[in-house]
Amino acid sequence: MDIALQLGTPFQPFHHHLMFMLDGIMPKADRRTFNSLSSTSAVVDFLQNYYGVTPSRDSGREFADVLSTVNVDLCTDTVK
Repeated sequence: MDIALQLGTPFQPFHHHLMFMLDGIMPKADRRTFNSLSSTSAVVDFLQNYYGVTPSRDSGREFADVLSTVNVDLCTDTVK
């Protein structure tokens, strides 16, 4: 979740990926609620309220530091 939020992943792939990851973990009622969410902030709120999962403030920064050391251009997906 931290990396997706740091990179500004569009809602659709973010939500879709989490649906697959959480499919075997969430009860059917929670899956229905989760599947009806329509924004990234709603997904983050759901995960916080139901499962206590919160975005980390530091992990996004750590990810950016790793990218800068390998000099990855996120716009072109090339390593320099």
